[in-house]
Amino acid sequence: MTTETVQTTVPSWRFKVPPKLTLTQRLKLLLLSRAYLMHLKRPGWRKPLPIYIVKCKRHGLYLDYPHGFRGYFVCPRCWEEEASQKRGEKQPC
Repeated sequence: MTTETVQTTVPSWRFKVPPKLTLTQRLKLLLLSRAYLMHLKRPGWRKPLPIYIVKCKRHGLYLDYPHGFRGYFVCPRCWEEEASQKRGEKQPC
């Protein structure tokens, strides 16, 4: 019988937002809450995926790739908070 391990920590690359953005990227972040940054191929991925800078209302900027058919984004910190609430852990003050 095999057991699968579930990764509960967020990969560090998702928080490495570049310090300088172009004017177009800043405008798209302001208006759309997301802006294309680059294509990135990570180990285990079949092909490079588009990476976006995304703005979370609660946690600020992070990097992500479009998920699912609709291409939605998931803030890693919001996801961690929701997962810890489901596990019944207390939130730090």
